Amino acid sequence: MCRYRHTHPRCPQTLCMDDQLHKTPLLLVAGLGGSPILPEHPLQKSGEPLLVPDQGIQAPIAKDLHARFRAKSSNLKVYEHLAPRASRRKLNHLININFIDKSFKLPPQKTGSNTQYPNGSQFSPLSPRNPGSDLYPNGLISTLWLQKYLHLVPGTVVSFYALSQDSSEDPKLIDDLNALKLQLDKYGIKLVVAVIADETHSERISNLRRATGLAQRTGLLYVPTNSSTLEKETFVESVCLLAYGQALEFYTSVSRHIRKKRTNVHPNQYHSAEDSTETPPLPSAGWEVRYLYKLAVMCEFRQDLSGALRSYEETYEALLELCEAFSPSGELASKHWAETFSLLDQVSFNMWKMCIYLEQPNLAYRKFQLHLSAVDSLARRKGVYEAESQVHIEWLASQHSKLAQLIDYTQGTVMGVDSPYVADSEDFDSPVRLPRSGYLRLQAARLLKDISESPETNEKVVAELRQAIADYQLSDKHSRAVAGASLQLASVTNDDVASAKYLKEALKVYRKDNWVKLEAQCLNKLLQLPKSVLSLDERLDYYVGLRSLDKSSVSFEVEDVIELPSEGVQVSGTSCPIIAEATFESPQIHISLPAKIQVTLIPKGEWTLDSLVIDVEGNPEFKIQHDPNHSELEVTDKANLHLVKPQTIQLTYHPDQLGVVRIKTIQGSISFGKATYDFSVPIKVTRNVVPWRTPNSSSTHYKRISNPLEAEVFPRPARIKLSTVQSIANAFAGEKLSIDLSVDNQEDEDIDMKLDCRVSTGEGKDLTPTWKDAKGRSIIQKPGQATYPLTIEVPHSGASALSIEFTAVYVLSSDSVEVKDALSLSVPVIKPFRVNFDVSPRPHPDPWPSMFVPPEDLESLTPIILKRWCLSAQMLFLGEGTVELLSTSLDVSADEDSEIKLVEESDLTNKLVGHNESLNFKYLFDTTRKGLKDVRTVAAEARLRVQWKRKDADACEILNEFKVPLVRLNLPHHEPRVMLDYEWIKDDDSADYVKLLYYVENCTAHILNYSVSMGSSAVWAFRGPKSGTLRALPFSRRQLEYVLFPLADSPQLKLPQLRVHDVHYKRTLSILPASEGLNTDKGELYIVRK
Repeated sequence: MCRYRHTHPRCPQTLCMDDQLHKTPLLLVAGLGGSPILPEHPLQKSGEPLLVPDQGIQAPIAKDLHARFRAKSSNLKVYEHLAPRASRRKLNHLININFIDKSFKLPPQKTGSNTQYPNGSQFSPLSPRNPGSDLYPNGLISTLWLQKYLHLVPGTVVSFYALSQDSSEDPKLIDDLNALKLQLDKYGIKLVVAVIADETHSERISNLRRATGLAQRTGLLYVPTNSSTLEKETFVESVCLLAYGQALEFYTSVSRHIRKKRTNVHPNQYHSAEDSTETPPLPSAGWEVRYLYKLAVMCEFRQDLSGALRSYEETYEALLELCEAFSPSGELASKHWAETFSLLDQVSFNMWKMCIYLEQPNLAYRKFQLHLSAVDSLARRKGVYEAESQVHIEWLASQHSKLAQLIDYTQGTVMGVDSPYVADSEDFDSPVRLPRSGYLRLQAARLLKDISESPETNEKVVAELRQAIADYQLSDKHSRAVAGASLQLASVTNDDVASAKYLKEALKVYRKDNWVKLEAQCLNKLLQLPKSVLSLDERLDYYVGLRSLDKSSVSFEVEDVIELPSEGVQVSGTSCPIIAEATFESPQIHISLPAKIQVTLIPKGEWTLDSLVIDVEGNPEFKIQHDPNHSELEVTDKANLHLVKPQTIQLTYHPDQLGVVRIKTIQGSISFGKATYDFSVPIKVTRNVVPWRTPNSSSTHYKRISNPLEAEVFPRPARIKLSTVQSIANAFAGEKLSIDLSVDNQEDEDIDMKLDCRVSTGEGKDLTPTWKDAKGRSIIQKPGQATYPLTIEVPHSGASALSIEFTAVYVLSSDSVEVKDALSLSVPVIKPFRVNFDVSPRPHPDPWPSMFVPPEDLESLTPIILKRWCLSAQMLFLGEGTVELLSTSLDVSADEDSEIKLVEESDLTNKLVGHNESLNFKYLFDTTRKGLKDVRTVAAEARLRVQWKRKDADACEILNEFKVPLVRLNLPHHEPRVMLDYEWIKDDDSADYVKLLYYVENCTAHILNYSVSMGSSAVWAFRGPKSGTLRALPFSRRQLEYVLFPLADSPQLKLPQLRVHDVHYKRTLSILPASEGLNTDKGELYIVRK
């Protein structure tokens, strides 16, 4: 806690820590426990104790409030990240909270010229006019003044009190509060009192406010002891907001007082004869600097960063003007130079920080450069130091280090971790750009290295370089900068182990980026280190690496840098004396068939390898030993590995598993005495165009291979051919599909083959095929062709297509590798036939029993009658080719109250039908009731089955059955009806004519009366009753006969309409055709002329 005291103006420790801290408003909190931060501060020796409570409140709520206030505090730091937000009023408060007790003292006050302090001082202890001050008689500013506002004098004091249960103690509390308020009023400090009490004491709280004059919201606050967490947090936040606002007012008041003194006070106004000294007092320019500096500090306390920057700039200019008036001679002048230059450094540092706060880092760097130039020019003109002196260079290094430290404090907010090493001014609009802190550290290290090689300077250089490395290691993009700093560290450090460590770090980067000269420099320095620092593995590795880079740069033999062992030792390293190019002959190879691989070895210098190991996936390693007499391209286990120029070797690879195979690694070894050095050979990948050397020739041609290190292993190509003898266009529902699989063995020897067939429908249902001769067992087939038949049961329904996949897996007698071939068929499934049904009535040949003369064994009241029906079917063949119908059958069933009997059916045995050909057939059946119960309608179901086979198939083996979907019939049984039958009659003497037979059936128990009339016709002449009345008894059948003579030659003639009308029920019966030659169309009947 001292004033600036430096032996030389260019000392690197120019600023005290408090001068660099951000000016954060201070808040003192008493009554919650804690002790002052600076108990031994010089300003407090003659100060007065603060009249706050003796000790902290013991209530549990006090500890909670203490912790919450501490969480709200922004501790003092050089760079405050929250300052820009506070400056833009985007932050509620930014405040430094210190906890105090009664031992805390306020610094003494200043008085006017005609009054004195009790301790006898006429002026402030920090004034240059005070003979007891370190600044007397012409000092500029003291760090104690900054510490006064940073740690001792707040804008607000918050004092906590616990309200006693005894109200008789309230007068004493009121006296204490009034005394504290009066004491703080002299300093312009606001008092906020917080009383912790129960909710029942609200009236006493009001009395306290009236007696002390403290306002309810800003003076005396009430904190209930049972406050919730939210209420306590809200209270602490509101106190911080209140204190922050009062602090801004306090610093504004201090600034106003400083401006007033700057305007009204003459610098020598208070100097008397007794105060006179040989040293002249501080001139007006010095007082101007003091006031400007204080105004800048108050702006920073108010978080007015723009105003602070302007004030610091004015202070800096005033300091330069002050320096122009100084004389460089004398011890006291040197002291003035030291103080002034220190303040210049301090003000400049604050300007850099303000620029960074205001998001103007380039301006900060520009001011940094101007500061270096201004101070250097001033010091040269005044003759403070000689050009390029040690003092000057140390000062330059310290300035670079300070700016770098300030950038580090920003924690990446000013520039990202990926920012460039140092910006090129041509790439930016601004002529200068703030560099990384690592760059500034490197500049500081460079400056310090130019001074001397003393141990103290080396330590500073090492520290700067380490911090530069730490900055650049924040991102992977600055590996070269890290390597450069590490290389410098290795050259300045006096520790061989540390030097080796830094050289290894640099070597790693230079190898990765292929910086050959720098890599060689690192390797040379590593090999020149004492042999005890590096192991045998490392030394051999670095020796091989150095020889591989440039043999001419190796001025020593291996024995000079390595102690070779007397016994066999095997070591490994990362340096590689050769690189390789490798490729498969083709990107597609087949299992068990030989594949060629060529490897080209490209040496870095002249090397002789002991061995080479090539690892190809899925194959034992190729181990090749050195043989100087071998000269062939194709190698197995020996090759000439004396490498002077690129050399190609060819290997034969036999893949034994499917997938993608790769050339994985290539390992080499070299002998150095009895030490064997193993290394991994990097494989250089040349894509798209790959060289391939022709065996027994010096020519090279090129192959187009996208990835020469990989090849895909396919199954060995099959030399059998799968096919079907038949051409299968489609399959029929319900068919036993016969397929003959033909296997043509084109191999040169017998094969042991296994056949398999998988069949599934288009809906995913699996079917099981049936092999005639073999399935699931091995078949020995000689070269040539063989046929293997099988059948597939096609479902009657639910299959839209068949997916048939034949698989043949075989092995040769000379090779155990399985070879596969497959044949896939997709066969649509269709219905073989389309059947259309038609049901029409037929007159029954037998008469019906009379209702009036019933049989003796009949128990029913109504007779049992038979009705005949004809089921006609037209069947169309939909498939390709020709099929043979073997038989048809119709199953007709009725409900439980009815009975059906099949009378006649068509014979379609051995009928051939081709594509889109149709066959007609019919079935006659009678319906009747089964028991005594009368049946009005017979519900019947007809099922048609057709047995068929393909024309050339064996009926004994391949018999197919087609089931027509169920046909449901509703046949009226007790309904009156009129049927028409006809007969063409040919007469040799006259023309053909037609006999029409109308059958009128009354199937009811009623007597029905019909009015019958025959309509006229222009194409017929008829003979028969024109009109009349017909009475039909119950359960009787009447017949009407007409003879018609055609009057036209049309192939289809319209018949005259017979109208049968029920007189009683007012219903006209429809005429139903009962013969195949009759057609109906829109209610009219037509007859086909024969």
